[in-house]
Amino acid sequence: YKGSLENKAASVLTVAFGRHAGVETTMLSVIQGLLMWEVLPVTLGLWGPYGSGGLTSYGGEGKVDPDDRDAICKDEFAMKEAKILCRKLVETAKVIKAGNRALNKENRFVKMYREAVGP
Repeated sequence: YKGSLENKAASVLTVAFGRHAGVETTMLSVIQGLLMWEVLPVTLGLWGPYGSGGLTSYGGEGKVDPDDRDAICKDEFAMKEAKILCRKLVETAKVIKAGNRALNKENRFVKMYREAVGP
């Protein structure tokens, strides 16, 4: 790691079999790891406070076609939500990059590591 993820943006996307299958818990666990590495989580705010989650069973009711490998693509709400989240993630990454450029800032941990170890 060595600080190379500091001030990077990331989002969480999950897929579950049905409703109440731990989607939010999974996203919170991933966000906890991102925060530990000083990554900036990007979410959908009130629409999706932890990220975006989709269901592979029809309507989240547990009915599935075992041969359907693209079932998640039929969750129209989740697909729209994921597209919005990805756009927001890219926009946030551009803002962070422009801000770092404007400040002429190099990642402080990477800099400290290079000073301690060498190039």
